[in-house]
Amino acid sequence: MNVLKKVNFIFAIIGIGLVVLYFFIEDVQIPKYGIFSFLLVTFLLLGIEKVKDQHDRSGYLYVVTAIVMSLVVIKELVNVL
Repeated sequence: MNVLKKVNFIFAIIGIGLVVLYFFIEDVQIPKYGIFSFLLVTFLLLGIEKVKDQHDRSGYLYVVTAIVMSLVVIKELVNVL
């Protein structure tokens, strides 16, 4: 198992843990840019992994989605400042 797969697995566990924490334990106040930042990194790493392993073109779709999410994160951070 290479490093990207391990990191993606860890991010998946963190994401599931946050969902369980939010819905079943307590209402965690996570800002929008925090959620989009987490998804941005997750999608970017998934895209890089798929492009590196030369899967179908879905890796490029993940990378493009991460780029769009980065624009959302920048917009949210500008609104916060």
